[in-house]
Amino acid sequence: MSSSLPSPLHQHQVFDVVVVGAGLSGLHAAYLLQMAGLSTLVLEARNREFGAAWINDSTQDRIWKLANELRITSLVQVSEVKAVAQDVDGTCIDFMYGGAPVQYDGSVQAQATGKVWTHALIGCDPREVSALFVLDYIHAAGGLMQIRSDKRHGGQYMRITEGTSAFGERVALLLNPGTLKLSSPVDSIVERPDLSLTQITTARVIMTAPSPVYRTITFSPPLSPAKPTYVNATHYGSYTRYLVFFKVPFWRKDGYCGLAQSFVGPVSVFRDTSREEYDGQNSCLTCLSALEKQSAVLQQISQIFAGGKDVTMWFIEALESPWMSEQYSGWGSPIAVLAPGEFGKYWDAFVASERSLHFIGNETATRWRGYMDGAIRTAERGAAEVIAALRKERALL
Repeated sequence: MSSSLPSPLHQHQVFDVVVVGAGLSGLHAAYLLQMAGLSTLVLEARNREFGAAWINDSTQDRIWKLANELRITSLVQVSEVKAVAQDVDGTCIDFMYGGAPVQYDGSVQAQATGKVWTHALIGCDPREVSALFVLDYIHAAGGLMQIRSDKRHGGQYMRITEGTSAFGERVALLLNPGTLKLSSPVDSIVERPDLSLTQITTARVIMTAPSPVYRTITFSPPLSPAKPTYVNATHYGSYTRYLVFFKVPFWRKDGYCGLAQSFVGPVSVFRDTSREEYDGQNSCLTCLSALEKQSAVLQQISQIFAGGKDVTMWFIEALESPWMSEQYSGWGSPIAVLAPGEFGKYWDAFVASERSLHFIGNETATRWRGYMDGAIRTAERGAAEVIAALRKERALL
């Protein structure tokens, strides 16, 4: 294996396992492998570990167990009050969260609803993604009402108090010193390494990167044709997350939970990410898929949560996420998606191990795909595959 590696990896080193990617699946797999006594190295192209924000304590049992082990705390989302839907004509409709704002029977609203759903779930327009892929993605989370829900058992029921990086940072602390190497993109994986290259020798490799990243890595010998065929059919969605901070959560005094979806934009989805104990704390709405900047977002917040009244009296600042500039973070998308007409082709081959390579990451999960719980499940699978393979190989020696 060769890569652009910082000190101290300029010299040849030998490991039982190299993990490519320090997302939650990669870090947890490395931890499980080290607990099994295997020497492990984790290479991460970015300059930090990565995580996510949402969990629940029932259907996401793997991540909930890990949260308790790591003493990570969470807040339950406010969902027992009103949400808002902004219709295609800009009209704002209040409804109790969990219900339906109106009974849509027109094709315009039906198409707009599908667009909001794909924006919120995967950062794509419906025309950019296989419909069957979206349905399977929803099925892996237990259904539409579960994947989009802030209520018990839902995908957004609880939010991590310590922030999105908490899981990655704390799992990394469990690893042996020197295990994790940041700013270390892998450019080739060679089963017969050229000794002139900066290299690491390993018995097994676990790939955790999103499938589009595979296109940046040279595999020698090449992967079997089915894997690159699948990889070449995937692409990222894209999100811009806009954090709008206010002095007080003014929407709550009027009975709103802070959740809204809009058919007109510029923001597709709003979420309240304020703390419950907000005395002296800033409050914010996390806005996904925002295409405009501060003035347009504030105007939309005014229309949706304040009846058109000026909200700048409470405004503090707005921060835009850097996701759109981060190749290795998938441009902010929770998962790489399949183009229309590609679902069902080569999925088993993409997930299957091949020679000394193993493939995990939340993209390969069969439950809670795209979520941290799915990432943990694939880490368990990948670590088990590697441990079994090495035991078999060593038994033959």
